Amino acid sequence: MKHLSRGLRLALLAVPLWSGAAELPSRRYQLPIDPGAQALQTPVLNAEKALAEDAVADKGAPLRYAILHKASVSLADRSKFAVGRWNEVDAEHDLWRTRIDAPGALSIDLALAPFHLPEGAEVWLSDADGKLLRGPYTAADNPKFGEFWTPYVPGDVAYLEVLVPKARRGELQLGIKSVQQAYRSIERGDSPFAKSGSCNVDVVCSQGDGYREQINAVARYSVSGGLCTGQLMNSTAQDNKRLFSTANHCISTQADATSVVAYWKYENPTCRAPGSTESGSPICSNADVSCLASRSITQTGGAALLATYEPADTTLLELNTAVPAGANPFWLGWDRSTTVPSSAVSIHHPSGHEKRISFENDPLLNSDVAPAGVPGMKHWHVQGWDLGTTEQGSSGSVLMNPQKRLIGVLSGGAASCSFNFDDYYGRLNVAWEGGGTAASRVKDWLDPGSTGATGIDGKSTCAKPTVALSLGTANPTTDAEITINAAISGGTGPYTLDWDVDADGLVDRHVTGVAGNTLLAPRYPSRRNTTVSLIVTDATGCVASTAELPLGVRGPQLAVSANGGATQACGDGDSNVEPGEIWNVPVRVNNTGEDAMNDGLAVFAGGSAPGTSSGGGGGISDGFGYRALASAASRCDR
Repeated sequence: MKHLSRGLRLALLAVPLWSGAAELPSRRYQLPIDPGAQALQTPVLNAEKALAEDAVADKGAPLRYAILHKASVSLADRSKFAVGRWNEVDAEHDLWRTRIDAPGALSIDLALAPFHLPEGAEVWLSDADGKLLRGPYTAADNPKFGEFWTPYVPGDVAYLEVLVPKARRGELQLGIKSVQQAYRSIERGDSPFAKSGSCNVDVVCSQGDGYREQINAVARYSVSGGLCTGQLMNSTAQDNKRLFSTANHCISTQADATSVVAYWKYENPTCRAPGSTESGSPICSNADVSCLASRSITQTGGAALLATYEPADTTLLELNTAVPAGANPFWLGWDRSTTVPSSAVSIHHPSGHEKRISFENDPLLNSDVAPAGVPGMKHWHVQGWDLGTTEQGSSGSVLMNPQKRLIGVLSGGAASCSFNFDDYYGRLNVAWEGGGTAASRVKDWLDPGSTGATGIDGKSTCAKPTVALSLGTANPTTDAEITINAAISGGTGPYTLDWDVDADGLVDRHVTGVAGNTLLAPRYPSRRNTTVSLIVTDATGCVASTAELPLGVRGPQLAVSANGGATQACGDGDSNVEPGEIWNVPVRVNNTGEDAMNDGLAVFAGGSAPGTSSGGGGGISDGFGYRALASAASRCDR
């Protein structure tokens, strides 16, 4: 099944992924980044062994990305062999620093416990060069359950720094509980089996245009050395409670929930053609730290376990900290009915990488018997993806019905780019009542007022732009520019525009960097009645409601009518039209359109299956031997 990488825990806090302007305390006080003290050391990484273990592991198990090494480091340790070093940096502050060595690691993240910071204290984690900084974490980040899990920093060396006011040092409680030594790159895809498949579809592609808000509900998260996908969910209270659903096989205990670190907006900025080499390639180079830092918004602080139910492979959490405003969060609607959807869409992080979207255009199946290796028993069965797929790391991701409401979360299955069939999603309608207890049913949280609702729509908090379309050309005609005005206001500019000028559901013009009101001047080759639509996305990712403009394009229109009865030019003289006979059929060709035309062409073809005549006489012949000729001939073709 698609599972979270185990070894990760959910820790969520509204912190920037990268502090470009912030400064490490060591640099602030002009100290070397390396304290020159006893370092925290892990064993040398054996990535080949770890990957070999993963290759034979049950697909229903979480996707690992790191080896978790237990540690027992306390900042209160004053022994001779204590890890780290304290320095008095000024009359008001002390600074503790340590180096973490995890030889061979592609990245490092930490579990800190205990974790209680007094007012004025700061905690920082950096990579070896001090380029990618995590923090500062302060007293406002003190976790609900006493553990704090950090986001990753790249490389096999990291530095942890703790600045504390001297007067409050006695209140500090801090230790290192574990070090996660990554053997898979969860950002760059530069380790074996790490990169998601090229058949996946970037959410920024036109296929995602109808799901812009729903895309913002979905996040990648780490949990104890593994990766899964989860999403925010709305409730009948409409109160923006930080409800976050995922799979039971990803998180089933409070210890798991405590370790969650969420990564929002981890998306490729451009659409890579599905199936292309580019779509299967890393989005950042190995050395480009600023690229990595800009690719997502990190939330730490963990989560509280609300309900979990193994038969439906469903878990509902409440994130402990506010979702970062930059994530433009959207709370998904849901449908707990037993109605079988006619189609479905999933948004997810395959292999823990950039967010993708997948489409099933056929009805789902109810399944009460799970295949081997798929957690749970009560599933929606996706028989085969028509576009995109899922992978490990996609576990826990949303399955939506045509109304864009969550109906299940991904348990697992056989689907991949090479075999795109048979995925299974734990059913919300089963998890609703769960096992009949508060700890196993999700309805207590999704319908706290016991309204009995079987479904609700999603909810956004972003300030959406508004857009209105108007026609700037009177009596538009074919083969002439037609001005369509777009009045755009609200939200945050600049805006991105996606135009569909012929109502086929495809983006005909994608425009970025639009400051405000704008226009489009398409030409149409033929007379028609159509609808022009425009989707506007602001700089923060907020999407306006689709604006539509009915459009009638004037032009000539040929119409053919009979101009008298058919007469036999050659044949046996009776009234039956028979093979070999020639009949004259007079017709009138009129222009019934609104505009005059200088030249016109009418093509006539006889029979239900027109094709080239095999008789050598020209014209068009059907399967019965009848032919339409340009004009009557003086002979019969028998």
